[in-house]
Amino acid sequence: MIPVLQEVLLKPILLVEDEEKELGLASILRKTGFHYVSVYSTLNQSLDGEACSKSQLLQNLETRVGVVVFLSSDISSYHDINSFTHSRNIPFILVVLRENGYIEVKTDFGKSIQYTPVNCGVYTEAVRNVHVGAVGQADTSLIVTCDRTHGLDTGDEVVLGFSSRTQIISGVISDLAFSISSSQPCSQGDEVKLVRRVSWPVHSPQLSSIVKTFECPTSSLLNPEVLGFLSDQVLRVLVSPGWVKNPAQIRSCPINLNHLDGKKIFIYGWNPISREVVNQLKSAKLVNLVIAGEKGGEEEHYPGFIKFITTSSFPNLVEFDLVICCSGDFSTRRSIGDHCVSILKPLIMLAQDTFRGQLETFIPHQTVSYSCLLDPLEGETPHCILKSFPHRAEHAVNWAQEKLERILVRKLEARNIFIQEYRGREDELERALKSGEVPPGSRETQFYLNSCGSGATWSSCVAAARIKFQKYFNFKAQQLTTSFPQDAQLTDGGLFWSWPKLKPVPVIFDPDNQVHTEFVLLLAKGFAEILNVSVPADTNILSIISELSVASFVPKNKRIETDESVKKNDVSESSGVLTGSLSSLVKYISTATPSTGLQDKDILQQLLVCTTYLRCDMYNIPRPDSTEVHEICKLVEPCLSTTSLQLAAQTIHQTRNILEEEVAESVWWCGGERIVYTTPPPNQNIISPTLSTTIWDVWEVRGCPGFTLSQFINTMENEYKVKVSLMVQDTRIVYLPIMPNHKSRLDKPMDQLIKNPGNLDHVFLSLNAAVDQAEDDLTLPRVKYYLKV
Repeated sequence: MIPVLQEVLLKPILLVEDEEKELGLASILRKTGFHYVSVYSTLNQSLDGEACSKSQLLQNLETRVGVVVFLSSDISSYHDINSFTHSRNIPFILVVLRENGYIEVKTDFGKSIQYTPVNCGVYTEAVRNVHVGAVGQADTSLIVTCDRTHGLDTGDEVVLGFSSRTQIISGVISDLAFSISSSQPCSQGDEVKLVRRVSWPVHSPQLSSIVKTFECPTSSLLNPEVLGFLSDQVLRVLVSPGWVKNPAQIRSCPINLNHLDGKKIFIYGWNPISREVVNQLKSAKLVNLVIAGEKGGEEEHYPGFIKFITTSSFPNLVEFDLVICCSGDFSTRRSIGDHCVSILKPLIMLAQDTFRGQLETFIPHQTVSYSCLLDPLEGETPHCILKSFPHRAEHAVNWAQEKLERILVRKLEARNIFIQEYRGREDELERALKSGEVPPGSRETQFYLNSCGSGATWSSCVAAARIKFQKYFNFKAQQLTTSFPQDAQLTDGGLFWSWPKLKPVPVIFDPDNQVHTEFVLLLAKGFAEILNVSVPADTNILSIISELSVASFVPKNKRIETDESVKKNDVSESSGVLTGSLSSLVKYISTATPSTGLQDKDILQQLLVCTTYLRCDMYNIPRPDSTEVHEICKLVEPCLSTTSLQLAAQTIHQTRNILEEEVAESVWWCGGERIVYTTPPPNQNIISPTLSTTIWDVWEVRGCPGFTLSQFINTMENEYKVKVSLMVQDTRIVYLPIMPNHKSRLDKPMDQLIKNPGNLDHVFLSLNAAVDQAEDDLTLPRVKYYLKV
């Protein structure tokens, strides 16, 4: 999460409510992460249970409150408190009820709106910090190139780095560059902070002078979606007055759970979104939920209500009324979408990324399927950038993740297989090695042998980790600057070390630097655990490190890839003969044992953060915080509870619409707006002037004993007016006329041509067909072929 959001959560909030209403916003705000939420009752005049007069409240407002949220019906308190907050520029949020169940939010920021510099990345889709990448001079302007999309407009006010001086954007050159008319210096790595957009207001009218009377929403109208919306508004107001729509409104749709009685719902993924869906379903006692995901003890909180299964034991979804997918990459989601199509089950697809959220409904025969949609384009970072020329935090994170998984997971797996393969066959291995052969897994096994020795100890693990520090963060930088000196040039005459290539600086190990020693300690623990070495209770490694003799850097004559079009798979792995003692490797096989792997996942996650920080330091890339590191690696999902609440509530609402066969909708949450739309209808596949199909259609053919392929083809032509040109079962071609000997299959019974290992009464077949009206063969709907009448 961007640091500014963490800072905002420390700002105190005051809710002004009528005591008997118990609106529940306070608990939602605390759940969102706000540390200081106070409630002032206009009826008994108490502040968090303590007696507090209105005059005392006003005296404390200026020093104790960051924002006031007014949900009371007390007009007198409304006028007094708003007048006070307006005069002192304390944001005041008024929540009122409008016609047709709409909840409206109006915000008074004070007589002069105070804008705080916030990294402009907060306002972009990526929601990641933006930094200066390079600075160039153009006449009287500075050209600032950023490390990611800045989202700025001409006329916006910004500050760069630690400067307090506001500067005006004089022109936007591209999504990554802008110009400023200033001689004030800035440098690579400086934050780009937006103070005020040119379109944001300067003054804010006093609400109490405009809104004289109003009606407050009752607790029955403040359902989880509305409470999530209100919490989101509070968060945005505290980040920046320009980040909210003023006024904003949302329609309150009461959640009716009666329609779920007796229904069985399958939920894929256990994360903040699915947890919130389950929490809102608690009162529907008769609903039956099956969740695929790691439970972590939550099953105990829902006895008889929820059942957890692992994601690997995917159930038969035919028995469920609805499928809700809350997690997974695009491949997993597409697989779930395809399965729902094959069994004609409705699907709700949920996704969230910090403030953005999406709910999509897919209903048999009414909408397209998930598999009909194009996956978002995710540009793969060129291999040479990750390996040698990073310039963003995520480049450092991805490199760290790949490096750690390789030395602690993948190499270990190869070592285990190698040991198991040659244990007891040492003579055969020795002959192979002497002949120059490099058996699979031998390099990986030698890696651990050379790193930690044949009889690994805690001291040898620490030594190995210290040497890896030197190799990854010192020698690598020296090799790059040796291969590409300061004055190295590109083919066009430009300097090689120019943005976006950042010249690395060797990291000098400092025993007093916590990140340095933490990296060595954690990596040593990782080596120790996978090599079955006991870690001592006293893990003070400085005495071991002080006695080590670390070799000096020796330049290598090696080619460093700079072509960004070269993929990782195109780069060959290490080749040639093995280095080191071959006899030692053979002897190591006879004593080494396969490893169970790294069981303490905390070591890997903490090591990931340290490794990322060191990589960033080496290239002068601003460090991400630990949460952002884990988000980039998808170890945690960037879910804010304000968005999760709204997503979950809409999920319940759309579940009702689907199961009651009413119109279901899809919803986007983006930029503080909720966009409701209808999922497009399915595409029509025109078979003939009188026949069209969609992806949801299933044709049926009923066979009988001795029913031949020729009879099947004739049935398709008689009933559907198509000539079968291809028949596939799963991935196996059953019939293709142009294939040798396939025409001889025409007289064979179908039950001899198709596979039915489950002894089912039917199988699904995929067909292509030639039709008179089309030049190319058409893909037909799936055919459900019954083997028996």
